[in-house]
Amino acid sequence: DYDFVVIGKEKEIHEGNIEKKLGKKINLHIFSWGDWNKQAESNKAFYIDVISHGIPLYGERPIVK
Repeated sequence: DYDFVVIGKEKEIHEGNIEKKLGKKINLHIFSWGDWNKQAESNKAFYIDVISHGIPLYGERPIVK
């Protein structure tokens, strides 16, 4: 399976379409920028894993300052 972290304005995302194109199950983790900033504090292990090992598909690495 694939894990996707989506950060930004809320939009409708159809997981089924993505799974069909990739041929694999996906897990979506969707955050607003405010929630992502909170994750950096409250769930440091997840935040560091995303920053260290994640591959940005659009934009830059979501580093909280």
